[in-house]
Amino acid sequence: MKINYSIAGQDPGLHSAMHLHIGLKSKINLLILVHILLYVLFTGFGQDTTGNLASWLAISSADMQARGWANVFTYHFIHLSKAEFLLSMSMLWLFGNMLQEKLGQRKVILLYFLSVTLSGVVFMLSHLIFPVFSGNHGMLDGSFSGVLTIMTIAVLLYKSHKLRIGRKILLPVWQIYLLVLLISFAMVYKHNMAYILIYACSIYIGFKMMLPESDQEGAEG
Repeated sequence: MKINYSIAGQDPGLHSAMHLHIGLKSKINLLILVHILLYVLFTGFGQDTTGNLASWLAISSADMQARGWANVFTYHFIHLSKAEFLLSMSMLWLFGNMLQEKLGQRKVILLYFLSVTLSGVVFMLSHLIFPVFSGNHGMLDGSFSGVLTIMTIAVLLYKSHKLRIGRKILLPVWQIYLLVLLISFAMVYKHNMAYILIYACSIYIGFKMMLPESDQEGAEG
């Protein structure tokens, strides 16, 4: 699948295209497929079983001592919110495919796992070190923390690009990013300061992992 885009300042009649892979040859799509299969499997068990699985895979501030730190590697595989799941997977597909044009599939996948792991650590530490600051109750699940890092890097590299839908609709990449960020925050935020720290962590990783300016110019050329 191809998606057309324009660059700010160029002739509006000119546009280029980038590939958004659909098949399973893409490692990003394989990661999305794993999430989809696990989501279907977990929800198929029923609400009670899904809740039990969440207690084992997600990070719960009420059960940190029992589960230990292993859950920082597993929490993103279970999604308790259908809306968060759909938003995360669609944005991982869109921005992940955009980013792999410049970084390659393997690096995008590594950045995703780095982000979800560090975000899990931030959630744990925020409750263990600052229990009053982060709240006494909360559960971390879903993959949006990793997706947000991918989105942040992509929007920094494609900040002057506009995605073209049809002949007349042009959507600046940064506007898509901002809209998704606001929607996700409204869905994911649970009146717990730890979630704000996770968002800040994911965005910070994105800024730190962005390619140097010279590499960006070389890749765009």
